[in-house]
Amino acid sequence: MAALLILRIALVLALLLSIDSHAAQSVPQVYQDEYVAIRSGVAEIGLRPIHLGDALSFIIELEFDGSQVRVESLDEDFFLRTFASSENISMHGSPLITHEDRGERHIMLRASWPFQILGCPDGLADCRGDKHYQLPVITISYQLIDDAAAVVNDKSVRFRPRPGSLAVVSALASPHGPAGEFLDYFPGGAHPDVLLVEGRRAASLAAIIAGVLLLVVGFNNRSPQHMPAQRAAQSHAPANRWEHALASLRNDSMPDDQWADLLRRCASWYCLDELGLNPHQESATEFGRFFAELSELESIGSDQRAEHLGRFIRLSSGEST
Repeated sequence: MAALLILRIALVLALLLSIDSHAAQSVPQVYQDEYVAIRSGVAEIGLRPIHLGDALSFIIELEFDGSQVRVESLDEDFFLRTFASSENISMHGSPLITHEDRGERHIMLRASWPFQILGCPDGLADCRGDKHYQLPVITISYQLIDDAAAVVNDKSVRFRPRPGSLAVVSALASPHGPAGEFLDYFPGGAHPDVLLVEGRRAASLAAIIAGVLLLVVGFNNRSPQHMPAQRAAQSHAPANRWEHALASLRNDSMPDDQWADLLRRCASWYCLDELGLNPHQESATEFGRFFAELSELESIGSDQRAEHLGRFIRLSSGEST
């Protein structure tokens, strides 16, 4: 078991290093026709939680035949025009634009704009909790040209960058800064402090001695071969907070939003208590992706509960979905 756990940890670390080294190439394809292929998105999505003020990168990549296609300039003005209606999304530096000739007139044009989210969505003055920002529909113009570089036709494409909207989560202050560990934010491990109760030492000592005597006598008077079959086959009872939550999830009469919240708590507690990991930092693992999907669901209807619950049980038992 120890060797298997070490192997799993090594695989998770390898995946995380691989994702970090390829973050710039992580944007998905959003459009393709016979002349151009376009990938676009925010590079940090899926790699870490996004907070207000974080430095983010908006990326557009185009691939085309340079002898047939001429693309409009993807400069600073392009970003400002595109996000003109998004008052709380602001560019905080100069764009990085690269042209790569991949041979046989195959051109890859890549533009990356650094930006920040600095306020509430939709012009709200107060937005507590998680916030969602819709990314705009983007229009890119390009021209078809002949061998003499004369314009043959004007074209344009429209697309929405993936994932379509940005989810910004609430942040907790820590004296250790954004790199702080879970226990920096919750020194008690998210458990309430133990209440101090004034006890009677003599009575407690007598109870302990009596309990030890009963245990010794009971152990000597019993043997495994005389143990009733129903006691030997006794089912495992919930022993900790995530198992108690899992048992409560069998209640089909719970409202959809409460059931979804309890499943998130169950998954979070399992990750913290059994794996010793922060689920928000495990986006590269299958369990981390499952937790991220749960975080985006406000409620889970009765027709979907068996699927989500079964997936958690398989993951917590070490199986793949």
